Amino acid sequence: MMPNQNQQIQNFITGQTTAWLQEDLLKMDQEFPIAREDIVEGLAAAISRICYKAYELQQTGNKGSAAYVCISFLRTSLLEGNWQYRLDLYDEKLYVDSIECTDTWELEFVWKHLKQRMSELRETIRHSIYANKVRFCHLNQIKLHMAEKYQLAAILLTKRLISEAIERLEDANISKAPVLTILMGEYRDHSVPLYEIRCDTAEKDETLCNTSD
Repeated sequence: MMPNQNQQIQNFITGQTTAWLQEDLLKMDQEFPIAREDIVEGLAAAISRICYKAYELQQTGNKGSAAYVCISFLRTSLLEGNWQYRLDLYDEKLYVDSIECTDTWELEFVWKHLKQRMSELRETIRHSIYANKVRFCHLNQIKLHMAEKYQLAAILLTKRLISEAIERLEDANISKAPVLTILMGEYRDHSVPLYEIRCDTAEKDETLCNTSD
């Protein structure tokens, strides 16, 4: 492909995608009051499931005190059409904790917009002069690039709602570290802390813990 043609394709893609997130954030803002309850319930259910799995592992001596819950965005899964988040619960060894304790969570509220955008983009390309020039690799690059932007919106949304989800957790009575941190980001890579559940040392193995943002 000639350098000039490459630039034309890039300009075409930029023109098509520049306003996506801004427009979709407005849609999300309008939809949020209706979707809020389902998002909170879905997140609480996912964290509850992973806590029950951790409890079972702790009972057999295969998992230490729960110290981290990581909500991860997986690039490979995204390219395969899987828009779910992966949840992993680790003990105080974090990534050195090799005993898998995982579940999934769907944040359709955010990702349905990007899925729709990608579908519309493919249709736009099909009827454009670039129909035979935009390749599968181009579409994957667009998906990953835009997903990074939508991921920021997903993190902000999750941080906004995480305290409500924690309040609704079904108690698995797991052993917790003095601080259980919930993070969100990329799998075993850069993540940002969303929330901390703080347990007094004397109450470390009790049902109730103090929570703080």
